[in-house]
Amino acid sequence: VRQQLEQLLFTLPGERVNRPDYGCGVQRLVFAGTSPETIATAEYVIALGVRRHLSTILRFDAVKVWVEDATLHIDLLYTLLDANLERALSITRPLEGPS
Repeated sequence: VRQQLEQLLFTLPGERVNRPDYGCGVQRLVFAGTSPETIATAEYVIALGVRRHLSTILRFDAVKVWVEDATLHIDLLYTLLDANLERALSITRPLEGPS
C-alpha cells in the first residue's frame, strides 16, 4: 500500500498514457510556494486522488503537508478496508527544482 500511495502522490497527471487522470504531482504543487493556500491545495489534491484511485483498498482519513528546510513532508492517515486497520504513513522527500 505504501508503494501505491507514493506512486500516486508523485506521479504527474498525464504522465501515464493509459491513465491520464492518475497522479497527484504533489512536488509540482509546492513549487508554487509554501503559502497556506498552496499547502491546502496540495492536501486537497492528495485527498481527492487517494479517494478516487485507491478507494477499493483503503479509506482516506486525513493528510497533512508541509515544507521545511527544502524538504517536503506528507503525513497520511488511512484505514485498510480488508482488515479494518488504521495506518499512518509519513513521506519525506527533498524538493528539487521544477523540471
